[in-house]
Amino acid sequence: MKYWKYFIPFCCALVISQAVAFSPDAAACFVKGQSQHVSCTTLDVPRLYQQENSASRQIHIVRVVAKSATTNPPLFVLAGGPGQAASEMTQYINVAFQQILKQHDIIFIDQRGSGKSFGLGCDTHDLLTRDDITAAFDLCRENVLPYMQELTTETYVKDIEQVRQHFGYSQISLWGGSYGTFAAQAYASYFPEQVHTLLLDAVLALTANPLVNGGPYAENALQRLYALCQKDRRCSQRFDNWPAQVLALKSQLNKQPVALNKDTLIDGVELMHLIRAALYSPEISARLPLAIDRASAGDFSMFNAISQATAGAATDSMYLGLTMGVLCQEHVFAGQGALAKELGKNSFVGDSYYRIWADICAQETLMKTAQVQLPTQLSMPTLMISGELDPITPEQSAEQALSYLTNSTHLIMPNAAIPIQAVAACQD
Repeated sequence: MKYWKYFIPFCCALVISQAVAFSPDAAACFVKGQSQHVSCTTLDVPRLYQQENSASRQIHIVRVVAKSATTNPPLFVLAGGPGQAASEMTQYINVAFQQILKQHDIIFIDQRGSGKSFGLGCDTHDLLTRDDITAAFDLCRENVLPYMQELTTETYVKDIEQVRQHFGYSQISLWGGSYGTFAAQAYASYFPEQVHTLLLDAVLALTANPLVNGGPYAENALQRLYALCQKDRRCSQRFDNWPAQVLALKSQLNKQPVALNKDTLIDGVELMHLIRAALYSPEISARLPLAIDRASAGDFSMFNAISQATAGAATDSMYLGLTMGVLCQEHVFAGQGALAKELGKNSFVGDSYYRIWADICAQETLMKTAQVQLPTQLSMPTLMISGELDPITPEQSAEQALSYLTNSTHLIMPNAAIPIQAVAACQD
């Protein structure tokens, strides 16, 4: 899941009987990261797959045709979040996907609720405190509620299948990042015969709950960063035991919040989430020992700078209405809060990652309101990539998927968070 202060953040084929109409408006267009034009279009799909003769919904698609004539399976790029728009990831075409494009078409589908597929945003720009963020989501929830039935992973999976059918691809390969890995595995669960390979970058298992694991995985990343510091002579001498300082600051600020800047007071939990956000970026996390040391002496200026560096990340890159739809229906339900509390008891963020989402979702439902089909096994070739310092989907997250991914290779990137560039190694 994309880094941001509180959120982040993935067996037989179904036959869809509703008709699929292809828009006549398919046209050449230019996208970020490409100097040559590509094809942009919309596809009419059923608004609600569970209703016969349902009204239609348009989803937005970007198709980049392979540079050489080929019958190789295309690569479908599934964005993370949930809440990112795939069409806004086209800058990776000439970075991570450059070699793949030589012999494979690349397809970007904006999941419903993102990008040009009726993007549903929530205005949380520059908000830092829990109260402000929760209030913003309370307002946003009213706008999102009419579309909730559409904002599910299962609907996304069926939309992907409609796109495959339209273009006439017999099989497809799927690359997913973070939540995109969850969606890719879900598609493979519903349509295993249509999947050539899975490329999963920062893996979220179908049996996992990222909100519940937010506490222990963040602590895991913090301790690994500390271990790296201890191996460096200057870092270990200058910053001896800064994880202990983190806990001291949490206790101190929970008793007496401090001014992060002239406009914002933060308490201990809010500071912990700022530290957690910093762990998503190697450049920012490298500054954490100094920032924590200075804060322990009463100087929070570096944390103010970290806050400014991460400000707006959620609003700028995520369609948070979609985020709310998926997380509230699939990951916030009875029993998960108790599990998050148990797993987070030794973490600097505790279970607060889950609790804030329970507040945003207006507390737990009695059960999941939307589920994906869980596979017994998926045997297609699968490459999993994990970052050792990833605070939300480290290698332990990927390993949960080994119970059903029976033909997988797992690469662990040392000293890395979410290593998207490593997908360049996934060409034929």
